Amino acid sequence: MLGLPKGAVYLIPWSEKWEREFELEKERIETQIGKYIVGIHHIGSTAVKHLSAKPIIDIGIELRSFSDGELCVSPLKELGYSYKGTNILLERHYFNKGEPRTH
Repeated sequence: MLGLPKGAVYLIPWSEKWEREFELEKERIETQIGKYIVGIHHIGSTAVKHLSAKPIIDIGIELRSFSDGELCVSPLKELGYSYKGTNILLERHYFNKGEPRTH
């Protein structure tokens, strides 16, 4: 299972599907914004094997320059991401995907 409806919080047992979903999403992201990327990492609780977690794939993307984040907004919107700006997490561009939220 993947996705957490707005306003809901629950944990489910770890799943190998989370690893596969991260790898698929990583490929999609690299296709869209690869020229700006230094690295893409599966972060958060779904990245920890055998740990129950909220079923949302957290992804950390290292960019060559912080200002490149603004250049990534439109290409990531094409993948279904919504840009939430830089005020959610200090010194980070924040995006989420889906409803229920999956990434």
